[in-house]
Amino acid sequence: MTFMEHPFLIIGATHLIALMSPGPDAALIVNNSIRLSKEKALWAAFGISCGILVHTILALTGMSVLIQEVPWIKAVLQFCGGSFLLYLGISSLKSARQHHSFTTAPSEGQPAQPNISPNSMTIWFQGLATNVLNPKALVYFISIFSSVVTVSSSFTFKALMAFEMFGLSMLWFSFLALVLSSSSVQQKLGRMNAAILSLTGVLFIAVGCAILMTGLLTIIR
Repeated sequence: MTFMEHPFLIIGATHLIALMSPGPDAALIVNNSIRLSKEKALWAAFGISCGILVHTILALTGMSVLIQEVPWIKAVLQFCGGSFLLYLGISSLKSARQHHSFTTAPSEGQPAQPNISPNSMTIWFQGLATNVLNPKALVYFISIFSSVVTVSSSFTFKALMAFEMFGLSMLWFSFLALVLSSSSVQQKLGRMNAAILSLTGVLFIAVGCAILMTGLLTIIR
């Protein structure tokens, strides 16, 4: 059996390439690795992977096609997703400003402001929402399964496919979180942390605005 005849290899290789591509999911891992801790970055990885599992189940059961074909559902998803990314972007820019102030010499008599860290479930939900509310992910999962999953595909086949998607996602984003939150990488980044947080914030805002514009066009049409 050749590579192209094995659906699990085809889907796995395609999904790995997609995972490694820059986007909101990777930006969230970068953001949490720099801003918070290794533990929180791993919770974000788990949340994103759960979101990918949700999209996989929707695509394998045909629900993704239904959502894609109903304009108002699609528009609601786009507005929620775009708004959430805008929120993440603004939060990231605020964190970048705070991080910059912490790494520069404080003014005389100015007390240091406490760094309030969100709990693990909040970070998990951010990861879940970042992926689930991304309408581009909806299209991606419909397209990736269209050539290998048919009406006659068994439940076992679909379950194994869902497990593969979740497993690969968890492995990649956990690896990314562990690397970026390691002490050696943190030391090398140094004062670049604030700039990186700013870049991820701009990315969130840019993608969020693009999704909101797409949602507006969906309603107009």
